Amino acid sequence: MATLEFEAGLASFPRLALNRLRTSPPRGARLALISTYDELCGIAAYARALEKQLSRDFAVTVFDLSQYLLRSVDQRVRKFADLHIREICRALSGCDVVNLQLEFGILGRRASDVYRRLSWIIEAAPRLSVTFHSVLRAEPCDRLSLARELLRLDFAKAAGRCARRRRNRLLSSGVAGRLRRAQREKPVAVIVHNRRDAQQMKYVLN
Repeated sequence: MATLEFEAGLASFPRLALNRLRTSPPRGARLALISTYDELCGIAAYARALEKQLSRDFAVTVFDLSQYLLRSVDQRVRKFADLHIREICRALSGCDVVNLQLEFGILGRRASDVYRRLSWIIEAAPRLSVTFHSVLRAEPCDRLSLARELLRLDFAKAAGRCARRRRNRLLSSGVAGRLRRAQREKPVAVIVHNRRDAQQMKYVLN
């Protein structure tokens, strides 16, 4: 596993670091772990193992992300999902450091919801590390394929192609830019699971 620290300043590249924030929080610090927890999924299992390990050095509080609320596309339920994240953010003021276990789908199905809720967590965390369980790649627009779909009057497929590209761009370069801006004000670290994702963060999403 590798960690990237976004360095503030013009024309700076993120710097590979060794699984730490710029200055490590003191032993016994209050750590918030934001993740799915009770769900039968790999991230929840990972979070439970991480909680056990981190509890040796930190006072860990787990904030369980309600997947019923956050993954709903119903307009009324989405409002309750936003309130759910806002409540977590208010509680973060009592913590020293925050770790977010991030698979984009656990914060919402719509890219705009994911980005908005993630931004709230970034703003509320006094110091933050984000564990990316996957790193999205915004591929260049395949204009030839798009043109063929339009010529065939396959507007649904063309629209879907454009929508996927917009989603991936917001949740890749958009999220990376949001984290870089936050790093100008507080310690922010990005944790990825493999060197390929680390290189994507360093050379493409810088």
